[in-house]
Amino acid sequence: MLKIIIILCSVVAFCSCSNQNGEKYLLETTFSSQKNLVLEVDSISIDVGDYGLFYYPLSTTAEIQGTRFYFGWNHTTFSLDIVNLDKSEYYKSIKYEVNGPNGIGDVKGLSVVDFDSIFFLSSQYLTLIDSNTNVTSKWGINEKNEFQGFSSQDHNLTTEETFNIFFDNRTKKLYARLHFPRFAWCDTELGYYNENFIGELDLFNLSFRELNIGYPPEFRELSFGFRDIPAVTFDPSGLINYTFSISSNIYQYSLETGKTSSFGGASDFTRNHADALQIEDCPDTPLGMKHNLLNVKFMHLLQDPYRKLYYRFHWGDVPEHRADGRFNAYNDKPLFLTVFDDQLKKLMEMEVDRKQGAAWCFVDEAGLHILKPRGSENVLGFNLYKFL
Repeated sequence: MLKIIIILCSVVAFCSCSNQNGEKYLLETTFSSQKNLVLEVDSISIDVGDYGLFYYPLSTTAEIQGTRFYFGWNHTTFSLDIVNLDKSEYYKSIKYEVNGPNGIGDVKGLSVVDFDSIFFLSSQYLTLIDSNTNVTSKWGINEKNEFQGFSSQDHNLTTEETFNIFFDNRTKKLYARLHFPRFAWCDTELGYYNENFIGELDLFNLSFRELNIGYPPEFRELSFGFRDIPAVTFDPSGLINYTFSISSNIYQYSLETGKTSSFGGASDFTRNHADALQIEDCPDTPLGMKHNLLNVKFMHLLQDPYRKLYYRFHWGDVPEHRADGRFNAYNDKPLFLTVFDDQLKKLMEMEVDRKQGAAWCFVDEAGLHILKPRGSENVLGFNLYKFL
């Protein structure tokens, strides 16, 4: 494995948005007094066997009895593929049943406490599975609801690529994305964006509540097509971090206080807000794809408690055509990484290899793991960034 060490200087100039649609919603960015960071770059390649996946759209990590593990849901084999991160080697796969007494249904969400406590969310159930693949608890949800205060006419629990379920082992509560079936997508009144989008299930008291976490004001005035899905990550300290792909702003909700803090995360390299779409153009998929290409896209926030940092990737924008007249593609967009301190003050920003899978990354004691550019189907690879 090749290790590269880079000295990175922090940026100390304020960047503002140049897009008139969203400029009034951007927050001022504050900067850390830290002068520089040292970045070590390494790589990891793990053979996951003939039936392993190159990447796992649904995955999570957990430290169990002092060992770091990566859990990836293998939708082709209906199994959980597990990697020992400390040894950088495949550990084992656990195959599950779809139906029956120990069935887990159509898996949409995953949260791991330990090998005897693995949560799966499906369209109908939240299921807790032990190390022998036996159901130890099962709760009806969505179509077969068992939680007081939850109405399937008003809510559905679901997930997205950057919005997995999260079980808080301290409080025994589980969090997931809320979908609202009573609203049509691209509703001309934009009523969907007046709703909260995170739900909390109390597994002891069988109760449900919406958290006071909603869309920022621009969504209630402008349309952004299918760029409306929030990206959410959960800090074990009781903080919920969320961002939106249209804007560089960062939001942080405290489960303890019920308060939301807002932070600027402006880029020095790109625009900081996407253009809006006309509401009548919202269902137009080709136009939505073009909108994705021509605009910036900000991604989820990742906490690094080991180095007291936060990370956030974002894609820059490119013109529709190259200088020679050919069309640009999404993989032509530049990719940037911004590093913040533990107060979400900006430390530095750098352009990185755009071929990396920035949507499929995670942090543990070793550093920031980023999915490597596509290689062999049965090799799971990560670039490892460690900031010192």
